[in-house]
Amino acid sequence: MSVTVFETKEVQELLKAAANLNGGNGNARFQQIVHRLLGDLFKAIDDLDITPDEVWAGVNYLNKLGQDGEAALLA
Repeated sequence: MSVTVFETKEVQELLKAAANLNGGNGNARFQQIVHRLLGDLFKAIDDLDITPDEVWAGVNYLNKLGQDGEAALLA
């Protein structure tokens, strides 16, 4: 069985850093939510074999929604 991206040490460290889990300050609930959402994103990348080009297309889509003030439509 091959190692998934989600299970790598680098991704686990990235998730903790992005959610500021080791920072000792900040809103614990917000940190928990960010950690979960980003973790689920990496799990989706593994489960759906999402390519780097598809990831960046998604990032560009989210950026465009934000620029247009339409992020709530996605929610």
